[in-house]
Amino acid sequence: MSSRVSNTEEQPRIAHSSDVPAIIGLYRAYIFSLARPIIEKALLTPSSLWIRGLLLPIFAFYISYQPHSLVPWVVALATLASVPVIVAVFIYLRLYIIIRKGTENELSEKLPEYYSESGSRFFVISAAARIVGCVGVRNRTGGQAELTYFAVRQKLANSAELADALLATVVSHARKADFVDLIIKLNSAEAELLAAVKRAGFGKDQLTRINAWFHSHRLQLYLKKHR
Repeated sequence: MSSRVSNTEEQPRIAHSSDVPAIIGLYRAYIFSLARPIIEKALLTPSSLWIRGLLLPIFAFYISYQPHSLVPWVVALATLASVPVIVAVFIYLRLYIIIRKGTENELSEKLPEYYSESGSRFFVISAAARIVGCVGVRNRTGGQAELTYFAVRQKLANSAELADALLATVVSHARKADFVDLIIKLNSAEAELLAAVKRAGFGKDQLTRINAWFHSHRLQLYLKKHR
């Protein structure tokens, strides 16, 4: 598994405090670029959110009910037509809150100090004096590490190489730190990370769905099996 990166100033390195604003900007841009496919898939996924949304026309009919009038039916139909929009907005807001909470609470306040203790690290790749890729490794209990805050700058010709280099760096560090497993929580829209995982030969490890709305999965890589 090679970590070679074409046309970059340097190989993956540990992040510095001065990198934090660029990392936050890169990560937010990367995640928001996934918003549309995430929302589209969530809208096509049966869930409790849809059930609650489809109760809205019934509620609208009830509060607008007038005997021998078409008004409640019109209101109910209009509300029914708006349910997909309401569901999409709710999912987008949920995604936005997750991003803000993560970047403000962890990246802004705790990087790089948080990611330099007990085997945790945060890596970046630079090209043309800007951050083009980032990823974190967080120490979990029970000999496990977790991959966090993966992002690559969009529309780069070598984005696949960046993803491979970031994943290879994380796996190499996790092994050197003597972690047994590496946990990756990812969304099916994260094509770069999914492809990198498959190219690295980890695609058949334990995969568990953890969120139906966002099509999120938990992938457990058994590091001791992939030497």
